[in-house]
Amino acid sequence: MMLVEMGKDTQQYHYNVFAAKKILSGAKSILFEDGYPALPKTWMPRRSARDITLTHALIRQESNFETTAKSPAGALGLMQLMPATAGQTRVKLGIPRPANGVDALLSDPAYNIMLGTTYLEQMLDRYNGSAVMAVAAYNAGPGRVDRWLKEMGDPRSAGDEAMIDWIEMIPIYETRNYVQRVLENQFVYMYRFAPETQFVRLSSLF
Repeated sequence: MMLVEMGKDTQQYHYNVFAAKKILSGAKSILFEDGYPALPKTWMPRRSARDITLTHALIRQESNFETTAKSPAGALGLMQLMPATAGQTRVKLGIPRPANGVDALLSDPAYNIMLGTTYLEQMLDRYNGSAVMAVAAYNAGPGRVDRWLKEMGDPRSAGDEAMIDWIEMIPIYETRNYVQRVLENQFVYMYRFAPETQFVRLSSLF
């Protein structure tokens, strides 16, 4: 519980996620509320409800909400942005380079999320709103996803089972697991942010 409170007080929400994963399954309220944190509204750009749930789901998988997370490959911050991708996205948005350069990806969560959600939106637009394709591209790159669509076919108009089969055929385990985990997270966040929802169609996640 100390970790959970520390996470809330310091806005370091990865403590909440870590604690929730360690808590016994009987503590369902803690697992639900603190294991799937809601970010401060001041950190979030104005987005549709679907984009908000997807953003939270992706951040949980990317960094466990650790604002200063760094990957061995060099990805930084909440949305684990590569500096080159962040720079290209910043230029497209017409945003001046921060005084502290790439360190802003670690020190300014709102800046990190703004660039990350913009890039995620680009992937959603590229794949006509398909969260599966966008999330796979966020992890593995759009070039790979384009190639997989050619090699494995396009399941987007073939129904839920075809999409599930396509995910299972993703040849890179890391990306396959990543897509599955992000979709699971999004399912939880859809209920977390709209608890009156009784049923969520599988296709709404695709």
